Amino acid sequence: MWLLILFLGSIFAFVIALLIGELFFVMFAQIIGVGLSQLQYVDPNENHKVFIIGITLLSGLSIPPCVSNLAGDSRAAAIQALLAEVPVAGVVLGTELVAQTVFVVGTTGIAVGGVIGFLLDRTIPGTPEGRGKT
Repeated sequence: MWLLILFLGSIFAFVIALLIGELFFVMFAQIIGVGLSQLQYVDPNENHKVFIIGITLLSGLSIPPCVSNLAGDSRAAAIQALLAEVPVAGVVLGTELVAQTVFVVGTTGIAVGGVIGFLLDRTIPGTPEGRGKT
């Protein structure tokens, strides 16, 4: 009897893990789909917009592993040590709160891509129609 209960319990746990994995898969696919659907308002014939989209996607995929490797096992402490060496603002940037914030944002792909995309969109000149603001 106990063997049957253990067997059914292990199958139940396995099915729950599969369902959670499927839910994550569907949820992130929906998030990506909604994000990409916002590109319908951007003119794809403008080269600087294609550049911004490409750099945003590439940076969101490549920068978080680099930040993670840079920090190593010490995580935010390594970032804090680097920020503390900044000549003028090192006293402020070298605090634990700033280091943890930089580490969390730097290791999250969507945040890195969003910040870089926002900065590039604001700094590279273009028309309001090209930005999708009509």
